[in-house]
Amino acid sequence: MDRLIRYSSAIALLATTLGMAHADDSACRSAQQGLGSFKIVDRGEEWTYVLQPVRPRWEISPPDRHFAGHLYCKDCASASTGAGGQFSWDAQFHWELQSKSYVQKRPSTAVERSERRTEWLGYWVLRPGQLETRGIREGVKLGPLVGYAILYRYSLPHISEPNKPATFVGSLFVIDVKDECVEFDASIASKPAADGNDWMPLDSLLSDVVIKKSRGAD
Repeated sequence: MDRLIRYSSAIALLATTLGMAHADDSACRSAQQGLGSFKIVDRGEEWTYVLQPVRPRWEISPPDRHFAGHLYCKDCASASTGAGGQFSWDAQFHWELQSKSYVQKRPSTAVERSERRTEWLGYWVLRPGQLETRGIREGVKLGPLVGYAILYRYSLPHISEPNKPATFVGSLFVIDVKDECVEFDASIASKPAADGNDWMPLDSLLSDVVIKKSRGAD
C-alpha cells in the first residue's frame, strides 16, 4: 500500500510539473503595463502592444488601481461634453493547472455580451434594466486585433431613491478586440447625440487611434 501511495504521489507531482512547464513555455503571460502599452511573453518571446492616437483628438491617461488607463475625446459628442471611459489589457487565455483547460474571460461575440446585459461604467456596474442594446458590430479592427463593438443606451437611477425615474441617460459603446494572445477592452460613454449618430465616438476611435504590435520591448 505504501508503495502504491508513493507511486501515485510521484505521478501527481510529475503531472503538476509538466502542467507548470506548459504554462510557462506556451501560455501567453502578461509581463508589464505602461501608459497605453502592454507587454506579454508568449512561448518565451516578448511582444509589446501599444495604444496610441494618430491624431490629437484622442488622449490617453495613465493607469490607476483598477484600469490600464482611460481614453478621452473632447469633441466626439455633439453635446460638446466629449466622450471617454476606461480600457484594459489582458492575456486572452489563462492556464488552469487543475482543470488543464483554457478559460476565456469575456464573451466572444457581440450577441453573447449584449445578452449578458452587464457592463462597467467607470466604477459603476450597469445591470439589466439600465442597459438597452442599440446596435452591434462584428469584425471591428484596431491594429492587429479583431473583435466586436456594442452600442448601448444606459440610465443611472437616483442613488437615494432608486424607484424614481432615471437621473441621467447616456450613450455607451464597448469594444473588445483580440488576437491569439492579447485582448483589449474599452467602455466609452457620452451624452446621446442630437443627430442620432451615437456610433460617432467609436468611428472616431477606429480612425484616430491605433494599436501597434512589435517584438521585444517597445
